[in-house]
Amino acid sequence: MYPTRGIASATRGWSDPAVPLLADLQAFVRDHRPHGTMTADATEPAWNGYLLTVACPCGVVLERSVTPEEADLDLGRLARLN
Repeated sequence: MYPTRGIASATRGWSDPAVPLLADLQAFVRDHRPHGTMTADATEPAWNGYLLTVACPCGVVLERSVTPEEADLDLGRLARLN
């Protein structure tokens, strides 16, 4: 779900946009939880969405561009879980 791409991005965890954000994030946290506390950040929302970044102490960073439509879908999926 977050394969490494290229030499310049060797420490970056790139996600597959076809995978729902929640599933991608859950997989990343599950795989990296043993490494310690992660930090997360998001850019200010713009008309085309925002960039979510989650960094693990091991050096891997998950970056996910989130469109407004994707955010709405993931919010709906999350609401159905409760």
